[in-house]
Amino acid sequence: MLNHSEYRRKTFQYIALIFIIVFFGFIFSGNFIYSVTGQYFENYLSIYANAHDLLLQKEIPMWSFNFFLGGNFLGAQNAYSLYNPFFLLTLLFPSSLLPKLYFPLLFLKTMLATGALYLYMKETKWFKSHTLIIASILYLFNGWYLSNLSEFVTIELLFFVPLVLYGVEKLLSSGRKRYFVATFSLLLISHFTFTVLFLGFLVAYIMIRLYRVRQENRACFIDDTKKFLVSIVLIIGINMVFILPLLFASNAMSIELQEGMTLSSLLALCLKGLFPPLHENFLGSLQLFPKNVNVVALYQSVLVVLMLPQFVKLIGKRERKLIIFSYSVILFTVFITQSLELVNITSLAPLNTNVISILLILFNALMTAYSLNDVRLMDTKLLKQTCITFKCLLFSVLGFVLLFELHMKYGEISQWTVAKVVDELIILSPYLMLYLIMILTISFYRFLLIRIAKEDESLSSKTIFFILMLECMIVSYIYFATNSERSILVENYMIDQESISNNTGAVADYLQTMDPEFYRIINSYEIQYNEPLYQGYNGFSIANPYLVLSSQDVSWMLNEQVENSLSIATTDYMLTTALSAKYYFTPDYEVPLPGYQYYDRIEGITIFKNNYFVPVGTSSPYYILESDFKKLNRAQQHYVFLKCIVLENESLADIYHLQPFNTTELPEQPGEIQYFEAAQLRQSFGVEAVEYAQNTITHQYVTSSPQLITYAIPYNKGWRAYANGKEVPIYEVNDGFIGVGIETAGKYEIELTYRSPGFDLGFSVSAITSLIIVSSFYRSYEVRRKVASK
Repeated sequence: MLNHSEYRRKTFQYIALIFIIVFFGFIFSGNFIYSVTGQYFENYLSIYANAHDLLLQKEIPMWSFNFFLGGNFLGAQNAYSLYNPFFLLTLLFPSSLLPKLYFPLLFLKTMLATGALYLYMKETKWFKSHTLIIASILYLFNGWYLSNLSEFVTIELLFFVPLVLYGVEKLLSSGRKRYFVATFSLLLISHFTFTVLFLGFLVAYIMIRLYRVRQENRACFIDDTKKFLVSIVLIIGINMVFILPLLFASNAMSIELQEGMTLSSLLALCLKGLFPPLHENFLGSLQLFPKNVNVVALYQSVLVVLMLPQFVKLIGKRERKLIIFSYSVILFTVFITQSLELVNITSLAPLNTNVISILLILFNALMTAYSLNDVRLMDTKLLKQTCITFKCLLFSVLGFVLLFELHMKYGEISQWTVAKVVDELIILSPYLMLYLIMILTISFYRFLLIRIAKEDESLSSKTIFFILMLECMIVSYIYFATNSERSILVENYMIDQESISNNTGAVADYLQTMDPEFYRIINSYEIQYNEPLYQGYNGFSIANPYLVLSSQDVSWMLNEQVENSLSIATTDYMLTTALSAKYYFTPDYEVPLPGYQYYDRIEGITIFKNNYFVPVGTSSPYYILESDFKKLNRAQQHYVFLKCIVLENESLADIYHLQPFNTTELPEQPGEIQYFEAAQLRQSFGVEAVEYAQNTITHQYVTSSPQLITYAIPYNKGWRAYANGKEVPIYEVNDGFIGVGIETAGKYEIELTYRSPGFDLGFSVSAITSLIIVSSFYRSYEVRRKVASK
């Protein structure tokens, strides 16, 4: 028999071996790597690269002009935390090496998850050494792990969750708060959104464990409860500098529900998600496995199903009700959150309710490991009954799907023919093959488990490890073979494996060298994450109100074709000019936009320059009220947005002597004449000598009268404006953008500075909490020193 350290070493070896076998083809085979890592290359890689640039400037990045039209970078990054240890690790490497770090970081996260699970299982003292191997394989190599390969940040929760539970168990066993404080703080600053979703389950786990461990000693129970409460207060206090900006960023906790959502309709949608025929988008076929859904996305070994009844029988009667209730709550929550994903109630990616499934996966892995502590105690009769029941259930599901499909397509039974039934069986044949594979796997496990219970334990344990590894690897390759999700970037713009985007990055860098003033770029490559948004230069895309914390809805800027990708259409030249677009990228030699002329051609990309360019800050003698603005059609809105200042009421118009704009003679479709006249007007009121950094923008302005300067920068409460060193008022104008008031004539040096809302308060609270912790450590040290001296 192997000892504890040998089993631990074997576990890491097995996990490393499975990882290498599963991903061997991706690591060493050209561009196919990108079909797995599409989101990493389209999303996280560009965010990481931009964060590298910002942090290397040795400032805390508050506002980034590379973020859409500009955004609260610190607050909006709750899903891609700057304080995530895996991101901080990438700072050791140059940005050019980021594409190469995907698999090394994935391997590191996988091995660390194994280590965290080992620490938790060891601390609970519920599991024998040999079960660590089975628990680790079940926990790591399953459908959730595979389907989240592209969610580069989400997958590391496999490491953080058991690590936090280890901190809880350490506090229970030793009474030391520092383990729980450290592990939970790490989770909080790395995955703020998940922490909020996970908090209820964690509190419930803590209270259950406290009750079970301290139920015979009320004083200890109260004392430990106080310790956990103090720990949570310390965690919140220490991390307030990180938490507050996230809370003030509106996408940190926002869930946009469908209009008219009530509790009853929410529950109804959950049912519709669980049973597709009830949904209004149902097209007459079950479509259980549609093109964009993978068949193994939530798969975990059939061994889990076989061990569930054994686990229920093994635990004591007092624990049985509590365990079954807890498992049911987790299972129900997973079904609910999955159904929310299916019917697409949520519209914000950071609140990925799929992450709750990790709790079910962990529960299943631990339950199976506990059941296999001593296989000689296994009820073989119950095992056989479970196998038969599970096989019948699988067969019943396939039968139901077949009958339902026949009914939906051909109506009454009298209309069915042998040929039609055979056709449907052919359509379902991939799932029939999966059914046969699962039946074969179940039979293997039953045979091995019965042999373990009756005969040679050591030989059969090795065999079951082998079968489990084989099952996980087969499931992985089934996933890769059936996965139809491909990176849009890869399909359309990938040239070779050294390239992470099209050449717009190099061209934009060239422009920044030639023309360092503030402006935005229109990229005709209509891929949101492929535009120069996050990559160290001025990007061009629509402002997302959930990122910029504007109270206004900017969706009026979008047309139907680009609404889903939050981009402004290239043809909306009046709007793009109003938002300071100066250059246009296209692979073509001609440009359909009026006022643009040829500038240069580099790397197969033609650059056109906007002669009607309007600076980032400008003014206008005209205004229009929001109520009147919303009555205009989309083309009129774009023209008026370029020519006038949009105000909520007339109070600012009186202060800055603005004239009302007459819309009665406005044509239905303003053309180039109106465009040219409006652009010239705005240019004449434009600011000069614009300089910008991640948290600051400065410029000069000369005016002969009171002036309301408007900026193509989304409004946020963190902005402050100074004219010749004196603070001046900032307003929200133009349906969600910044306005700065200059009340007297003169020549001004104007500076706009940004600080994430809540950062100062958070820093103060964190500093006070840290002082309290340091003083308590010092006090404890002094007490111990005095005791030792006596």
